[in-house]
Amino acid sequence: MAIKDKIISWFIRNATMPRLEIIDHAGFIAMKPSISGQIHLRQILMPESVLVDLENQIVDKYGDESRKVLYSIGKKFGYRVSGMMAIPTVDRYTKKEFLAFAYFLVRFVECTYSSNLSHRINLKSSEFDLTMDEYVVCRKNGKGYIMTEGGLGGIWAYVMCDPSIEAIQTKCQGRDDEKCEVICAPPEILEKKGLKFFRETNLDDLKIDPMYGDFNKIREPQYAKNSFEDLINIRFFDYSKGVVKHKGERYFLCEASLIYLIELELKKLEDGTKLLFNCAFDHGKQISELQGKCDCQEFIMQFLSASGWGDILILKSEGGYKVTSYYFPWTKFANDVKFEMYRGLISGLLSGCLNKRIVLDNVDIDTLGDGLTVILS
Repeated sequence: MAIKDKIISWFIRNATMPRLEIIDHAGFIAMKPSISGQIHLRQILMPESVLVDLENQIVDKYGDESRKVLYSIGKKFGYRVSGMMAIPTVDRYTKKEFLAFAYFLVRFVECTYSSNLSHRINLKSSEFDLTMDEYVVCRKNGKGYIMTEGGLGGIWAYVMCDPSIEAIQTKCQGRDDEKCEVICAPPEILEKKGLKFFRETNLDDLKIDPMYGDFNKIREPQYAKNSFEDLINIRFFDYSKGVVKHKGERYFLCEASLIYLIELELKKLEDGTKLLFNCAFDHGKQISELQGKCDCQEFIMQFLSASGWGDILILKSEGGYKVTSYYFPWTKFANDVKFEMYRGLISGLLSGCLNKRIVLDNVDIDTLGDGLTVILS
């Protein structure tokens, strides 16, 4: 990177991001009041390998048609989060102001998901080209339909006020290229370049929910003892230059809408949500096995709470286990999903700790109290 880029990246990583991110409150991870100053964005700590394996297994099982489904997840997520953050759009600012913000946004993405990111913007053609190192997920599987192509395409479609804008990853380190390259542009521009790309323009139902702020307010937990910051301080998580790892596994922060959108879109594939559960289960089981001997219930409660899943209580009952998450990250899609990723993760964690297969089949939710409560048993 140029010297200026290094300075700005350092500033974001060491000054801006610590002020934006709330990581010192047990049960919650959140981005502080957004650019609009209205809400906290609930975040979770996402294990990279879950999305790596999910994309691999979806494509292996369902073939080329499923790539579009994965891309749609990413584009809807990028578009929705951009709106939730009230990211400046091209129609509201001068060219100079917009380009200055775009530069800052690129540096922010670099510090969160990648490294050594460079970009080129052509406002006349609405084209946005990026080159980066070590971008999450695609660096491992050479796909990256959700976080790379889809996610970046959704962001650029939002800031350009043009839902028809799409993205295509032309090079990828996960495919043995020197760097990852992504082009975001209107379809006619991509077609002129001879590129094949996916289309997703159904972005109408992605605006922020009126109740999002109230449901996701930070509250005092009753059972969670450790925050994400606490687990960094005790070296449970290794944190260096914006990259979070635990026993070799990379994690990254993402707004909680991602887990909902993944499940909603995978419903379009037969047994797609079952595959999602299994990917999360396998990862949860691996976490517990790597942890070794411990107080099983206490470990899972504190690990999940520190990862942003809410205030977790695990009780052993006559029929098995009951896991309650108070203040679970809420979106308006809560009544349309069965929390397959979360259910798989906890089932796997319990199975790995107890050395026997445990599946939490029953899901109940309660929105009558203070926030969203998700109960698994």
